[in-house]
Amino acid sequence: TPTIAVVGLLDDADRHAVSHWTRAGLTIVLLGETREELGGSEWLALRRGLEAGLPPRVDLAHERRLQALLAETIAGGLVPTAHDVGSGGLAVALAECGFSGPAALRIGCRVEFGGRLRVDVQLFGESTGRVLIACEDADAVLARARAAGVPARRIGTTGGDRVVIGAVGHPAWIDTAV
Repeated sequence: TPTIAVVGLLDDADRHAVSHWTRAGLTIVLLGETREELGGSEWLALRRGLEAGLPPRVDLAHERRLQALLAETIAGGLVPTAHDVGSGGLAVALAECGFSGPAALRIGCRVEFGGRLRVDVQLFGESTGRVLIACEDADAVLARARAAGVPARRIGTTGGDRVVIGAVGHPAWIDTAV
């Protein structure tokens, strides 16, 4: 398995993002686009017992725009939380944001989403080039994302002691303690 390690230098050590929610009341934004891709996913393997299909495709131009946007918004103090959406998809990333920080910071979230994709694809698809962020000024982040050509949308808020995920117009919900 190829491994890439990156070492960098922050201009201001106080301007960095962590991978967990830092406080209640922040807006959760999903950067990037979820595509109809379940091939090779954890969900497909666990739910159907299949290790089949094409892996998610990678768009390097999008990745460059996304990483530049993250660097800019984090350095600008707009984004205290940034977590990749990878193995396990959006549902796993949301849960990790709630319990990956210090024990004293077990913070849940409430997320609702809709769209043309099936609920299982939206929750467990492993499309590349996606990052969950939490921010106070979502309008500023969304404006910068538009300017950078990075798809972005509000999906929820941080807070509470549970991770609650639901699809608009769909009876399926995930509700679990942090």
